[in-house]
Amino acid sequence: MSSGGVDLETSEWPESGFPGIKVNPLTRRYEIVDEDLVQESLAGDDRPWAGVFVLMVQGKTTEAAELLAEARMVDPESFELLLLDTEILYTRGRLEAAYERLHRLLAQYRGTAHEAEVLQHLGNTYYSSGDFARSADAFQEALELRVASHASPELIYSSTIALQQARHAAEAS
Repeated sequence: MSSGGVDLETSEWPESGFPGIKVNPLTRRYEIVDEDLVQESLAGDDRPWAGVFVLMVQGKTTEAAELLAEARMVDPESFELLLLDTEILYTRGRLEAAYERLHRLLAQYRGTAHEAEVLQHLGNTYYSSGDFARSADAFQEALELRVASHASPELIYSSTIALQQARHAAEAS
């Protein structure tokens, strides 16, 4: 697949953190690449965010939002659920609310192990809305933090691919 600057096969797409779901480098959105693996993994997963994430990726945002609300009642401070809340806002077209929450999360998690992940999500949101320069800035900062903290190769790869794509898109626009 050619993604306008990053040429990758689906098998090379960055991991999402959930089996069978990857990040499309062209759109910077999650996509199911192996439905059977997703369902098999979901059946054995008791993490509250897993079902929300899968429903969101499947485009079932109403069901995802309902399950998210239930999960937040049990664990209102869950970092994963807070991030999914911003993803659901974005996919429902509430872009300004998603940006506002991501910036609040960034302020809250600045200097912590979660900072790079918030920046990565912020970069994805900027990218998806066409703000490629701000996207590249967020991905650059996420990459630097991930390298400095000796994050997993998968996370560093994800930030690297995202940064390359954002820079290419910014230059092309």
